[in-house]
Amino acid sequence: MERRRLGRLSWRTFEPFGAEIEHDFREPLTAEERAAFRNLLFERRLLVMRGQTLSVAQQQDVAAYIGPVLRDGRGLEYISHDDGILNETRLAYHSDLAFAPEPFTALSLHAVDVVEGRTSTLFVDGVRACATLPERLKARIEGRDAVFIRPARPDTRQIDCVAPSPLLQRAREVVWTHPVTGEAVLYVNESHVAAIEGLPAAESRALLEALFDHIYDASNTVEHTWRNGDLLLWDNLALQHGRPDVTGIRPRRLQRASVAERSMVEQIPEFFATRSVPEP
Repeated sequence: MERRRLGRLSWRTFEPFGAEIEHDFREPLTAEERAAFRNLLFERRLLVMRGQTLSVAQQQDVAAYIGPVLRDGRGLEYISHDDGILNETRLAYHSDLAFAPEPFTALSLHAVDVVEGRTSTLFVDGVRACATLPERLKARIEGRDAVFIRPARPDTRQIDCVAPSPLLQRAREVVWTHPVTGEAVLYVNESHVAAIEGLPAAESRALLEALFDHIYDASNTVEHTWRNGDLLLWDNLALQHGRPDVTGIRPRRLQRASVAERSMVEQIPEFFATRSVPEP
């Protein structure tokens, strides 16, 4: 695609969604550049920025061009092979905190120490999936809610699973309206959705499998293969992300920034009050 420019920002788009931007993000953006950057994020949903060298605070400042950012230890600042949280297994497709009152608005990862070309993150577009949904599936999900749960395991589909706590379960629309863009989003994801409300188990299961076949089709997928210095920022309300198994591929250390008003601990304090070690 033809490269476009505004101020010091230069970018090209790629299909089926996303854009790659050239800029040294250690240099703050002007007000005009910030507006263009934010608009591009919600228009293309995934931004790729190569060759960056950012501290945690600098990465959070970039994410803050989109909205409020979790700072001062209120988010998970690093993901690595030995973090004890996500570890090395496959991560099923999900949108962060889809089961919570306030899903995160956007997420950012920055590769600070990776084996180049060996690991990747996968993305699918819920807006595009909704717009291309066959009429027979549209009719079956019209007006329906899904049961979202916090998964017990991050690597498997949660169909028919039960939330580990009633505090970690929420009914949410199968198709919801993006709060920033107003677009319709097919929001169900394999990591968090256990059932379609109001349907018998077998029918719910079959409908979810059909929806997942559509959402996770290769034509709706972008795979980003990591190199050191890569910075990604994506719309967590429109996109789902996942990861292939990365067992034994080390080192793998990525900085993380979250665009959100409240962390999971702040949103569901009753759950964490019963635990000896809070989670980010």
